[in-house]
Amino acid sequence: MVRLLNPKFLTLIITVLVLISAVTMVVAFNDDLSIVINSWIEGKPRMLIKLKISLPHVEADYCGLIVLRFPTTYNPTKTGYAEMLYKGLHSPGDTVIVSNFLFAMVTKYELDSRTSEYRVSYYEPQEYAVLVVCDKNEERIFKWVKIIEVFPRSILHTEDIIASSEESLVPKTSYSENVETISVEETSFPCNIVIEEEDYSYKRGSCYTWIKGPQIYSIAMLQASFGVIGRKPSSAVYLEGFADSDTGIYLRDESKVEWVSAGKKITSFLISRETSPISGYYKDRVYFYVRYVYEWGWGCWDGFAGVCYEFWLLYPYEIGSVARTAEESSLPNEYSPWIPPQVPAYACPGHPGSTEIYFRENETPDEILASTSITLNYQIWGPVSLSVSFYKAVRSDDQYDTPYIKIYSYRNYWWWYKNDDKKHYEIFLAPRT
Repeated sequence: MVRLLNPKFLTLIITVLVLISAVTMVVAFNDDLSIVINSWIEGKPRMLIKLKISLPHVEADYCGLIVLRFPTTYNPTKTGYAEMLYKGLHSPGDTVIVSNFLFAMVTKYELDSRTSEYRVSYYEPQEYAVLVVCDKNEERIFKWVKIIEVFPRSILHTEDIIASSEESLVPKTSYSENVETISVEETSFPCNIVIEEEDYSYKRGSCYTWIKGPQIYSIAMLQASFGVIGRKPSSAVYLEGFADSDTGIYLRDESKVEWVSAGKKITSFLISRETSPISGYYKDRVYFYVRYVYEWGWGCWDGFAGVCYEFWLLYPYEIGSVARTAEESSLPNEYSPWIPPQVPAYACPGHPGSTEIYFRENETPDEILASTSITLNYQIWGPVSLSVSFYKAVRSDDQYDTPYIKIYSYRNYWWWYKNDDKKHYEIFLAPRT
């Protein structure tokens, strides 16, 4: 795989290219442009990501904006967890620019079809949690949360983020009616939060739970396994995160959290493992053993005496194991017979021997593939039920790759991606004479 060249060797080329391409951006980036260019000249290449956040046009006294950044390989945070990048109080409808200078590491190259040479596809992607909450007369009238994954295509990158007034997540019921309190059932996996760090304004803890993944299939005279890699580039999938926020003179108690989905977050595997093989005309379900991180914090807005903010995060941090239901007693058994569907025209021929099939990005939209009910237990609230999604979304570059299906066959066979979709995480199989 093509690697990043020595930054000092690229200094003159990069500087010239930046100057040429940035002519129309000088007004927008002004001094920031000089900082980035000088960093490359000094051999310490940096990039600038600007989050252009449009706040909602709502009838509110003010809107609070919180932006947190998640750690990455080449741009870690001080604690190894989400860190506060920006917090501020604004008028509804304002556009807020949040700047983030970062180390510039090329994560993916692509082949230019016109020149047959490699060019930068993107620098190291970054993930941010963006939380917006708007109040009128101390009543919350708008809430919006989203995990944003940014793929910087250049060393000066602007990402437009719109917190639309049509997407308000303010519950239509009171807290006691909105949060579902349940007894633990067989189909709901426990996630028991243990606090690991705490002071008067911040808490962080973790819990572990099983999250439902894809299914694997097999046929006669063939064995199939689901495999992941823990070393770089490690296997990774996208799982759902959750968040909440509050602002005002009077804040909610930590226990009064109202979880809403923040969307998908990339989550990597710590280990290299293949599930035990499945053979014959059977199928089984794969589950991921996931560490979720809980963060809660509060503070007061600069320049607004007595007006404070509060946030909650619950996000997938890492995956410690993978198993199919027939090899893990704590999972509901989904091992069952299956009949292969009719072989489509786009099926690929397979031959005796061993092969690994990976998944790849395409133009189909990201969507939910499976959902799992988990039961959060925490000393100051719970049990609370959440439905956690596993997404049809992939990433393949120098940092992360997809899981794979390992096939060992004693026969000829057909194989194809489910729905002819290379990021669906499921492979169908059928006999071939």
